[in-house]
Amino acid sequence: MLQRIGMLASLIHRPRLIILDEPLSGLDPVGRKEIKDIIKKINKEEGITVFFSSHIVSDVEEICHDTIFIKDGQLVYQGAVDQLLRENSEKRVTISYYQKGQLQYKEVQEDVNAQLRCLIEQGAEIFEVNANRPSLEEIIYKI
Repeated sequence: MLQRIGMLASLIHRPRLIILDEPLSGLDPVGRKEIKDIIKKINKEEGITVFFSSHIVSDVEEICHDTIFIKDGQLVYQGAVDQLLRENSEKRVTISYYQKGQLQYKEVQEDVNAQLRCLIEQGAEIFEVNANRPSLEEIIYKI
């Protein structure tokens, strides 16, 4: 509750920049979601820059547009989260589909649309298509 109050108190004077150090630590799942939603909202709707410090990489991936990673006091990466994800993603997708009542999987690297058309022509019912990409946390381990 104190973290929620502190977060709201920091917004009273409509700052242009808010610096948050581990604002989600110690919160229950509902509280974590509320604070994440507030951070995203004040950035998007109010134009407030939020400097968000966290060791929980999945929170960074969910909340931040741009990021800085520091290891042993040295700058390791600075830039857009989506660019880092894109640069470290393989150009593969997994197609999940039903054929003759059985769920099947097919990994595809090239011409995904042609592969989908071919499966549909063969009577397959497409269930989902997922890009095979590592999480930001997995990428950070490599860096």
